[in-house]
Parts: sequence; structure tokens; C-alpha cells
Amino acid sequence: MKSFWLAAAAASMVTLRAESLLHAWSAGWLENDLVVNTDRHYTHGTLFSHFLGEHPEGDESRVGRLATWLPSMGQGGGPSRWGASLGQNIYTPDDNLQTALIPNDRPYAGYLYTSWHLARRGPVGRAGVSSQDTWTLDLGIVGPGSGAEQAQNTVHRMRDFQEALGWGNQLQNEPAVNLKYARVLRLSSGTPGGWESQLLPHYGVSAGTVFTLAAVGAQFRMGWNLPENFGHRNIGDLMPAIGGRTGEETSHWSLQLFATAEGRVVGWNMLLDGNIYHDSHSVDKRPVVGEFKGGASIGYRAVSLTLMQVVRSKEYDLQPSIDTYGSLALGISW
Repeated sequence: MKSFWLAAAAASMVTLRAESLLHAWSAGWLENDLVVNTDRHYTHGTLFSHFLGEHPEGDESRVGRLATWLPSMGQGGGPSRWGASLGQNIYTPDDNLQTALIPNDRPYAGYLYTSWHLARRGPVGRAGVSSQDTWTLDLGIVGPGSGAEQAQNTVHRMRDFQEALGWGNQLQNEPAVNLKYARVLRLSSGTPGGWESQLLPHYGVSAGTVFTLAAVGAQFRMGWNLPENFGHRNIGDLMPAIGGRTGEETSHWSLQLFATAEGRVVGWNMLLDGNIYHDSHSVDKRPVVGEFKGGASIGYRAVSLTLMQVVRSKEYDLQPSIDTYGSLALGISW
């Protein structure tokens, strides 16, 4: 099963690349809680994304035609682009040295997935505020087929850490299907290409076998020569990060600081609620979750490097404390 999803992801990347225009963008993320000396809950995430260049409005390519079929949600016409991602997330309880099931802590779980994205830019409202809509379809697997046990314990052996011993209690194999929609707005103050600040409100929803939830929040960022994108995102966001530049900037450097706050109403989370079709370990999740993240980004020409720290409120009733982890992203545009 894992090999099937890896092959599907590779095939999607090849298909998308064949339609590529200029100014494509690729990035990789690594997220881990080792930065705060813990090894629990959402303990690691890896993600690779690739987006093609934009197709103008009215373009007769597959991207342009599909963009016209999707609901506009009040957004005016604008360019659109395809993207694809491949990711793996790893979740463990607080005590991963016990072989027995720990009833009051979150389940062991791995999540391997591919994502197909369609992003469209355009004005919103009478003021013509810049916006980006993203539709995403996730397909993957939760369970042993995700390879999470092998990935975590291989890294632990390489770094001479104690292996996690309770993976025999992980959630069983079940298909992962999610459909997500998100919108980000961009309100700017300052001089484009110089010192500038931006407020980027966002909202979105997810429905599927892994996550069913609604989210609303905003990012504030300030700096020099901000790129023409819609903010910095991490692996768990409903909207993917889409980097790249317009090609019109005169400065090679970009420097910025940013902070994001978000609230989520969670109806279903398989990684806490347990399997749908099998008996499995589960915990009582909290229906409302808050998250704060802040960081810095530096870019030079086509390359950008972003560091982010994420703090998340308790996700289930008996969780002893909030979670925090670090996120590192490297992006390249051309």
C-alpha cells in the first residue's frame, strides 16, 4: 500500500511538470519537537511540494479549464496553478518506552499522503482585495502502511536514541481521503519592494476520513522586499505555502518576521478519535484547538529559508500540557 502511494505521488509530479510554465516553485519542510527536548504527540512531519507556474485567466490548458469549473466564492477572475505534495506525519504518546497500550494518552499513528492542489488568485469585494483560494485533495493511508514506525525507529537508531516500543498498538490501516478549501486575503501597507507590512487573514474547511474541521486566523508579517505570495505555512495548515516571486522585484534579498494565530473547531480527527472501520485505541479530543506560530524568513534570488516555532493548545482531555515544535522550510523558485 505504501508503495502504491509513493508511485502515485511520483506520477503526479511527472504529469504536472510536463505542463510547467516559468516561475515554478518547490519546497521541503521538516518539523520536529526535538527543539524543545520532547518526543511525543505530533513528533515529526516531512513534506515536499511542487507548484507549477501560473496559467492566465481564460487559458485553455487543463489547469485553466478546471479553475473555471470550481466555485468562485465571490472571487474575481485571475491566474491559477497546479501543485502536488508528498508527506508523512508521525504521532506517538508521551511515554513511548512502554510496550503496553496507554489508555489515557494519544494513539500511535502514522499518516502517509499525497496531495493535489489547485490555487487561484484574484480580487475580492468592492475594494478588490488580493486573495488566494486553494482547493486540495489528500489521498493516503493511516496505519502501519504509512511506514511511520520504520521511519521513526530508523532515525532513532542512527542518532543512538531509544527506539519507540509501543508501535504494536498503532491505528490500523485505513484509507485517508480529505477535501480542503482555504482562502487567504492580503492587506498591505508600505512600499512594495521596500519596507512593508501585511495582514493576511485566512479561513478554511476540511472534510474527510482523517480531518473534518473549520479554521480561521490571520498572519502578520513585516520586512524588506516581501514576496508576492500569501504568507508562510507549515505542514498542518489547510492552505499550502506557495512561494516564488513575480519576476519584477529589483532587489535580490528578502527579509521578514511573521506571526500567526489560528483557532479550529474540530468535528473529527482520526488520529485521536481512532479508526473508522476497525476497533482501535482512541482518546476524547477537544472540539476547539488554538495555535500560535512565529518565525523569520530570509530569501536571496530564487532561494528562501524559513524557521518557525509552533505552539498548539491541548488537543484531548487528559493531555498533560500544550505541544510545541519547530518547523524548517527550504524553497526554490525558477
